[in-house]
Amino acid sequence: MSYYDKKENTPGAISTKLSTEAYQIHNVITGIIAVVNLNSTAVICALIIALVHCWKIGLVSLAFTPLLVMTSFIHISVVKSLTRKS
Repeated sequence: MSYYDKKENTPGAISTKLSTEAYQIHNVITGIIAVVNLNSTAVICALIIALVHCWKIGLVSLAFTPLLVMTSFIHISVVKSLTRKS
């Protein structure tokens, strides 16, 4: 019973914390999924258009694919770190 006597452990504070954390988790997950889908769709479309138009442009696009993947992972890690701080 002494657990609920503390100011930070009142039922209202606990429910507020749970709803806030659930909202933050939802935002992180949807943000990450959106970034992954956006980047992978952009890479696939760029490769298809480049290979249809000219194979040389397709090779250049294929060379930049690892760069796009790395920037996607960097963006995801930044979003995670900002969410942890808030």
